[in-house]
Formats: sequence, structure tokens, C-alpha cells
Amino acid sequence: MNSLYDLCEYGYKIKDVDKLKEYKITVKDVCVGKAVIKDYKCRKAYLSAQKIYKNHNDVFNNNSIYELYEYGISAAIINSIRIKVTIDEICKNSDRYLKEKYNIKYNTLAKIRKCGYFNNSDDKEKEDENNNYEYEKIIKLRDYGATQSVINKIISRNIQIENLLNFDVDNIIKELEISKPTACKLENVLERYRIKNKIKKPLEKIMPLYLQQETKYRYISIDNICNEFQDYEDIEIDKALKNLLDNGIINKKDNLYRYNFFQLKKINFFVKKDKLKDMIEMKLQGKNCQEIGDKYGITRERVRQIMQKNILDVIFQEDIYKDIVEEYNFTKKEFVIIFEESEETYEYLKYKYEFGEKTVEQFLEDYPEYLNEEKNEKLLVMNKEVIYNNCKVKLNYTEIIRVYVKSLNRRKTLEEILKELNIDFERFELPPINEKYLEGRLAKIDNVICGIGKKYKYIDYINISEEKIEFMREILNKLPDGYYSTLKLFNENKDFFKSINIEDEYEVHNLLRRLFNGKMTNCTFTVMPSFFIGDIDVKQFFFELIKKYEPIGIIGFLNIIEKDYGHKKAHVRNILTKYFDNYIVSEIINIKMLELNEEEINLIKEKMKKELYNIESFYNILKLFFKDNYLEYVNNSNLNKLRLSFNRKLYFK
Repeated sequence: MNSLYDLCEYGYKIKDVDKLKEYKITVKDVCVGKAVIKDYKCRKAYLSAQKIYKNHNDVFNNNSIYELYEYGISAAIINSIRIKVTIDEICKNSDRYLKEKYNIKYNTLAKIRKCGYFNNSDDKEKEDENNNYEYEKIIKLRDYGATQSVINKIISRNIQIENLLNFDVDNIIKELEISKPTACKLENVLERYRIKNKIKKPLEKIMPLYLQQETKYRYISIDNICNEFQDYEDIEIDKALKNLLDNGIINKKDNLYRYNFFQLKKINFFVKKDKLKDMIEMKLQGKNCQEIGDKYGITRERVRQIMQKNILDVIFQEDIYKDIVEEYNFTKKEFVIIFEESEETYEYLKYKYEFGEKTVEQFLEDYPEYLNEEKNEKLLVMNKEVIYNNCKVKLNYTEIIRVYVKSLNRRKTLEEILKELNIDFERFELPPINEKYLEGRLAKIDNVICGIGKKYKYIDYINISEEKIEFMREILNKLPDGYYSTLKLFNENKDFFKSINIEDEYEVHNLLRRLFNGKMTNCTFTVMPSFFIGDIDVKQFFFELIKKYEPIGIIGFLNIIEKDYGHKKAHVRNILTKYFDNYIVSEIINIKMLELNEEEINLIKEKMKKELYNIESFYNILKLFFKDNYLEYVNNSNLNKLRLSFNRKLYFK
């Protein structure tokens, strides 16, 4: 249409257009140039308009965004959109397209649509009729609980009721730009609308959600699907399944169906950041969280959180193996051969799930369909035997470690053993192991003894003579009930233990535990180098000893325990601090110390006149109540009850 506001495209001012309209100057007047104007300001504006027309003859032939001024659209709105979009683009495109491409707000577009500019054709009138019909259907949602603000959003975005009924919560949030609680309420409104009007949800919409939930770890049959969607005809179900298969949303195997989850090998297609891609790749290559964290300067806990979000919380196609790996224990090579999968899949499953205890042999007996001639040959090659230290052994960690420890003719640290073994593993093309794994293996192998500093050696204790075993049994039987350290046994029988190549109390503990633990009812071995004779409670054991010797200085008590029971002083002092701190004053232990009752505490507090009460005055108060035995009440327990603010370390006079 022709409008004086078209001049604004070439820098003409809006106020000048308003001036021309005030004096009823038309587009024709500007083009012809014969208008007689007496007002100076209007004549000046008129001449400027003519100059623009002279230089740009097509100024009134093209539709301009400024024409919206004719229909009451404000300058603020026009200035906000004029550099983004033309009036023709607004005419041709939907609000949704304009919002997504040019980021124009729906409210702005709604005002423009309603201004009257577009109501100039029969087609537009028909479109308005259709829109009014759609609006009526949308407005009816109020009868089902929809709020007016939500209805206004639906109308402003020109969303038809048929499309709206197919939205899930995520679609509603995205299309209407509302909060999740509001979207959930609208979803309930739409469900009530469907039920009232007997409208079925399209199977193509709801079936993928069902399959996604039900087929995380398995395929399901057509019978399962039909039972779930009993309200639909078989032909509808078949059609929906075909469409989902054609679109790659689900897959089919042996007449069973499963949701087409993302494949692990394509994980980086939906990961945008290069740093995150590299971290995930490292994890799928078997790197631990510490190694990944060290590379990127973050904590292993932060790495764990990242992996939780991007691996553990996501379901992939490979999760189909979940039930299998949670029952059976596969090595990486076994898994790759049997299931014809990648090493990354194995590392993913190993990280995400706790592998079971059943062997691969048991798995192949239970599921022989997984084995064929080619796979069987590969497994045999993989499990080949090798000559190691002049012994014929199967090529696996346990057998190699078992043979290796027989060569330990002297004590070696865990680090030394690990270094030597990993050299051998590399020779046999086995991946290296870590200290934790090695320590666990050594603990399960017979004839391996661990001493102080985690130093290991080979002791053929299984073949120790019965005479020597009986001697060690007698040593334990002669001990009265109590809580002991094997340091006592080692110090009192050094010559004997050295004769069987035992060099410290930890090795004594390790040897006796392997020989007698569970075989002697009165002897229990705990954390090295401690053990019990009889049914002993540690706290009660020390309580009885303190009663026997009290009052006694801590140093003297520690010497007695070290001599009679073998425990080092630092260990005993920790026990005293843990259980008997209230009975220690000035390095003196005395559990006979008396405790104040509530009445006595209140009487003493009444005698205390100052906030900071000195120790001498406290003694004087105790003398008033308890005469000659007042010192028996001086202990940390009573001081805590009185909540005195002076130094708690008291000294006897």
C-alpha cells in the first residue's frame, strides 16, 4: 500500500509525516508537487518529501515496515524490528518462524497481527475465520482447568489444538516458554480434554516413550506392546511400529523390539565441547578418574560428577548387556570375542556396572548360542599357556603371580614386585596392573607372608613340620585371656621364628593367622599385629587392668602393657585417650575418682562468686563438702559438668 510513512525508509522524520497528515497532504500531493501550503514548517516538510521522491521514484511502490504507523504500532516496536525483518516477511511467515529466526517476541507479533494492516484481502478474511474457530476451541480449555494467561500464550503463538494435544511437557515448555510446573498442569488439562472428547493420543507419540522405558536392558515382543496399548486396533499398532522402524526410532531383532538408544561409539556426536569429548574418550579407554583429573587440573570427584552426567545417567544401546555382566565376570578380551563388541563397550560396562562372580565357562554353558567355531578358536588362542620361570602356566595374572612369588627368596616391597611383574606382563602382551590389584591377589595366594612396610616374601608354611606348628600352638595356648600384640611372641621366641625365616611381628601375625585363625576357638587375629586370646572386649580389658593398678602414672601403665602384652606405647596411649580420658589427671590414671551428682553441682555453683574461678579456690570449695577425700573429685568429668573456664589441666598439691 502507499503511505507517507514510506518516506521514513530514506531518513524522513516521523514528526514531519505527522505534520503533512495534519494538513491533509497525501501521497499524490507529494508525487504531483502542486500543493499550496502557507504554514512554513509544513511547507518545509513538504519540500523535503518531494526531494526524496525525486531521488527515489519507487519510494511509494514498495511496502515498508514504517507503514505500521498508520495502524497504531508505536515507534519503539517498529525501531526494534525494522533492522531484523521486512513487512513482506511478516506477511509470508508464521509467528513461530519469525520468533526462532529473528528473535521477535510473540507479544510484539501479536500486536502487529491485530493492528489491521493485514486485513485487506478475502484470503485474509478466510484465514481470520479459521483462526477464530481455532481460538474458540483453545478457549474451551478453560473448562478443563487452563488459566487465561496460558490460553493467551497458545493463541499468540497460533498453535492449533490438534498439535497442542500431541505435545509432551518438554514441547509445552519450549513452545509456550512457561515453567515446568505450569507445563505439567497444562498436560493434565489436555489429558482431561482428550478423555472428555474421546481423543486418543497418536501411537507414534506415546509408543516411543513406552519402549524407551521398557527396553533399556532388553527387547520385548509384539505381545507386550499389544497388552500395553489395548485401546488401539492391531492394525494401528502395526502401522505405528512400521513408521517408527522406518524413521529409525526403534529397531527390530528376531521379531523383538527395542528403542533405538544412542550408540556408545557415537557419544561424541551430541557432546559439543572438545574438552568433554576428550575426557569421555579417556574414560572409555580405561583411564581412571584420577588420571583424567590430573590431565585437566580438576579433582577426581569432579571427573566422577562429569562422568555421572554423561555416562552413568544415560542409557545407550550397549546397556542391553547389563543383566549379563552383572551375573558373569568377563575379561576384556573374552567380552570382545564373545559379543563381537569394542573395548570401549567393555570399559563402559565395567565402569557402569558391578560385574558378577560366575565364570565365562559358566556363561558359555548357560548360553551356548553365543559361541561358534571361530569364537571358540579365538578364546583358545587367548587362553594359551606359556613357560614362566621354568613352569608351564596359563597366561593370566593369577597363575603368573602364583609362580612369581615362589621365587621370592628375600623380602621385597609391593612396589618392587609390581615393577618386576609388569615387565613380565608386557612380555606376554598383558596390560599392566596397579598396586591395589596386586595387593589383593597376593593376599589370596598361599605361602605369601607380608611384613612391616608391606614387604612380601615366600614362606612354605604349608610344609612346616608338625612339631614346629605344635610349638606355635602351645605358645598361644599358654597365654591367659587378653588383648595381645604379636610383638610379644616375636620378642620372646626370636630364635624359633628366625629358624623358620620370620623376621618381624607382622610376619608372625601373618603366619599365625594363616595357620590358626578359625582353627583355634580361643584365638582371634585382628588388624596386624593385634590378636585376642579368649572372648575379650578391648575397653573392658583395659578397664580391669587399670582397676588392678590404679592410681598409676600413664608411663608406668604403658610399661606394664608393653612388657605383659607386647603393645607399643603409642597404640596403648591412643586407647586410653579414646576410652579413659575423663579418668586421667596430671598423667595419673584413676578410675576410682568420684563424680559429682546434680545436687552437689548446684551447691558448688552457688559458692562460685566469680566468672573466672582459680584452681585454689576450687580446691577450698571441695574441702568444704568432701573434707580429706576432696582430691578424688578433681577430674575432667566434674570440671566439664561445672563448665569451669580456667585451665582444665589440674595438678595435685
